[in-house]
Amino acid sequence: MAHRHILGARSNLSFGGPELLEACPRVKPGSVTTFAIMNDAERIVTKVLANDVLKNDPVNAHPLHNDATAAIPRDGLIVFLNLCDHQPLLIDLP
Repeated sequence: MAHRHILGARSNLSFGGPELLEACPRVKPGSVTTFAIMNDAERIVTKVLANDVLKNDPVNAHPLHNDATAAIPRDGLIVFLNLCDHQPLLIDLP
C-alpha cells in the first residue's frame, strides 16, 4: 500500500517545492524538520509522525537547518508538538 493511501491522500505526497517550504514552515529544501512546525501558526501543515520514530529515545532531527542535529527526548517531542498546537497524526508505515 502506498503511503498516500495510509493518510487518505488522493495524490502523491511530497515535502513541497522551495516556494512552499519557505512560506510555511519557513525552511529551505533539504532542511525539512519536525521542529519547523513551530513556524506554522496558521496550522496549514499536518504533522505526520511514524510510530516507529517514537520507539527511539532520544529522537534526532535538524534544528531548522541541515548542518546540525538536535536530540530531544521522545516525550519532549510530543510536548513540543502539543505546545505548537500540532497534535501529530501517528501512523504505522509498512
